[in-house]
Amino acid sequence: MRAVWKGVISFGLANIAVRLYSATEDKDIRFKSVHVGCGGGIKMPRMCTKCGEQGLASSAIGKGYETGDGLVLLDESDLADLPLSTSRRIEIEQFVTDVDPIYHEKMYYLEPDGPEMIQAYELLAHGLKGTRRIGIGKAALRQRERMVALSVLDGNVIRLTTLRWPDEVRVPEFMHMPTGESTTTAGYLMACEIIKSMAVDELDLTQYSDEYRNALERVIEAKVAGQSSPAIESKPQSNVVDLMAALRASVEKARADRQAREAATEQAIPALVGSRRATKTTRTGQGKGTEKILAPVKVASSTSRATRTPKVASQS
Repeated sequence: MRAVWKGVISFGLANIAVRLYSATEDKDIRFKSVHVGCGGGIKMPRMCTKCGEQGLASSAIGKGYETGDGLVLLDESDLADLPLSTSRRIEIEQFVTDVDPIYHEKMYYLEPDGPEMIQAYELLAHGLKGTRRIGIGKAALRQRERMVALSVLDGNVIRLTTLRWPDEVRVPEFMHMPTGESTTTAGYLMACEIIKSMAVDELDLTQYSDEYRNALERVIEAKVAGQSSPAIESKPQSNVVDLMAALRASVEKARADRQAREAATEQAIPALVGSRRATKTTRTGQGKGTEKILAPVKVASSTSRATRTPKVASQS
């Protein structure tokens, strides 16, 4: 990975030099605009819509901001001295327990900038994990001042999430605003039953995939191989329009899926137990075979298992 930013985390009187890496990447398949006749690329000319001049050089293109009284022109000198007090610095101002996901924008990983920064970096990571807090502050990223959140999920890697400003989040104003008064008791109970039957203890996102992208890749591969496009299976659409009928059908399907999962689990348990019991291994030497029986692993019961207290280093 390539670092996209270098700076310092500042909280209290501590400073930690870090590097910033993008935590996500776009996997969308992107197409180029081409001329159908010859396959050549399409180039858009830089043309002024007012005077019609084409082929404008980069130096002839500036920044303009439309106001109610007209257009205001800005150049690089106007933007160079903008007050960015958090330049190259992530200033943590407070620690909170949670941040509404609607404010989340983009996520990055933070790496200590050098081995001498590892200890201070890990202290912050352990502190965030131990207190279950999220650091909130500001940083200048990509020529913009942004709100950021620092958190630790897995391991000891600190994750930085850029946040939207409060005035960037829209207030929902729909033509048909839900009021909560149209929900019936029977419908509510059915909805709860569906949710409970589909609930899982831990989310596993690896079971999901981008079906559209996978199908598009198969179409492209067929084109490259000179074959016809493969047939794409479409999921059947439900024609149920009655809400209660749809809820009843959903409950029945959820129950059937749950029973199928439980049956699959019950079938897998005997095979797993049998594999654990097969602890007998045979080793054959030169001219003489030796046999070794592996003793089953003893598991302490919950009542006899000793409780270990983690050691905490004393601080002077």
